[in-house]
Amino acid sequence: MECDGETFHVHRLVLASQSSYFHKAFAGEWKESKERKITLEEDVPAVVDAMLRFMYRFNYDEGSYARPPPMIFHAEVYSIADKYDIPTLATYSQEKFKDAVATGWATDDFPKVILEAYSSTPESVRGLRDPILNVCREHIAELIEKPAFIEVARTTTCLFAADLAKKLAKSNPSESYRCPSCGRTWISTDVPQATLRYCMFCGNSRSDWPSYKSSS
Repeated sequence: MECDGETFHVHRLVLASQSSYFHKAFAGEWKESKERKITLEEDVPAVVDAMLRFMYRFNYDEGSYARPPPMIFHAEVYSIADKYDIPTLATYSQEKFKDAVATGWATDDFPKVILEAYSSTPESVRGLRDPILNVCREHIAELIEKPAFIEVARTTTCLFAADLAKKLAKSNPSESYRCPSCGRTWISTDVPQATLRYCMFCGNSRSDWPSYKSSS
């Protein structure tokens, strides 16, 4: 197996037994089957290394490649597990990801994790998105004070903002606020008077949000 100039020596049986993608790649008259080699052109060696370590050892806690912060790395591993249809790896990396975001939501890496989750997996795949939304619901009062968090909500084609609004509406539908700048409604569990907060849709910052509280 080759990835970004790196070569990984693996057994076809190990790959094919845990991944329907690799099973199909090595079956029949495909190029990969004839050449006994497969090239992963769009992946990162550190993530591929984690994937292969899990296939052999059922964990990827150790590795010989430099890795990004845990939240981002576990998200990347989950994405590759979804890409190559490796259910056991998806489950394992999702649990790692849940633990990481539970403690790392206040760091500067959290907005990057949101972007990774919403750009690397389709809307129907919730393994990364739902844990992020659960953490956001729990800590929304602190998160909406962070410009980087608001910026992410504005740059994910509103999918993240829409998902978050739905999540918050289910937990506390009475505290919604209509932005006087963009006219869109967003929801928070706590917006005290005279505290600067940002609209998650347009980034408008105000300290008088209680004046724009809406029941809708």
